[in-house]
Amino acid sequence: MVAWFPEKQTQLAWSLDAAERAAGTATLTIPGENKGAVAETWIGFVSADGQIASNSVYTGRLEV
Repeated sequence: MVAWFPEKQTQLAWSLDAAERAAGTATLTIPGENKGAVAETWIGFVSADGQIASNSVYTGRLEV
């Protein structure tokens, strides 16, 4: 999971192990200084052994 904050140019939040795909949900912790900022978000998946990775998918713009 990735959240990029274009207004801040250098702010990025990401996780390679936010959840297992079967869980159907994941949480990404966003630093407090980004409260109220707009984030562009993406998601992707990696196999348990790290050998196979999906293409990322843009999941939209969010205000955090």
